[in-house]
Amino acid sequence: MAFFRPVCIHFCFLLLVLPALPGRAIAQADTIDIPEVTITASRLRGWQPGQEQVIPDSQQLAFLKTQNLSEALRRQGGVYVRDYGAGNIATAAVRGTSAGHTAVLWNGLPLQDPMLGLTDLSILPLFFFEETRLALGGSSSLWGSGAMGGAIHLDSRLPASGDPRLSYQGEGGSFGYRSQGLQLAHGGGRFRSATKLFLQSADNDYPYTDIYGEEKRLPHADARQMGALQENTIRLAGGHQLSARLWAHRAERDIPPSRVQPASSARQEDDALRAALDWQWAGERSSWI
Repeated sequence: MAFFRPVCIHFCFLLLVLPALPGRAIAQADTIDIPEVTITASRLRGWQPGQEQVIPDSQQLAFLKTQNLSEALRRQGGVYVRDYGAGNIATAAVRGTSAGHTAVLWNGLPLQDPMLGLTDLSILPLFFFEETRLALGGSSSLWGSGAMGGAIHLDSRLPASGDPRLSYQGEGGSFGYRSQGLQLAHGGGRFRSATKLFLQSADNDYPYTDIYGEEKRLPHADARQMGALQENTIRLAGGHQLSARLWAHRAERDIPPSRVQPASSARQEDDALRAALDWQWAGERSSWI
């Protein structure tokens, strides 16, 4: 017993003295420094109160790349697409308004016909756009009177980096339907570029029954469209960036006769040449577009 008493005294002394001695704890760091991430986007995307932003599924759009815009919007809720058949006009309406109250914008540039105030979605190939957004709700103060019901935003993006890439997409269907697209893109360093070519054609000679009960094939219903899009972007010193886009498109459609017409020679041609030049400057606390 006399032996254990000094041991207990020394042990209690160590328990009281050791916590008071200076020392350094060895453990994992309680603070982890994470690099700062800056996300920059335009405030014009969805700043207006009461407006809903809808972005269609990117995987679904990838399967529809060689289709037109009306095919993609038909699979999306919140928008009504009126399609008059293969090779005919297609329009969109949002929230009970008419097609003239729905703006269609390509990188902020309105695509509405200046005479009719409408946009034919059947001659807008999805192959030219990387992102499609729906702005449901009034945005007339931002995009004009043609956006009372909403707006359809079509944005194209250039590759951020990487070696030159060549991609091809094509599909075919019944009644002579063919659609194909070719893209050559390059991104790296200060300069980025993309060239896109699109070609679509269809005979549309499907069978029908006339007023006399005789089965015939629809004549004079060919539809063809082709387009080319060139996009270039260069980054300059001081946070400046210049972007240039040129889009040429042509659509030719034969208008078939009605059920009471013996023949038709009507034809519709749509030609469009669109050009855009953007300048952007990004500073530490602000940016200008």
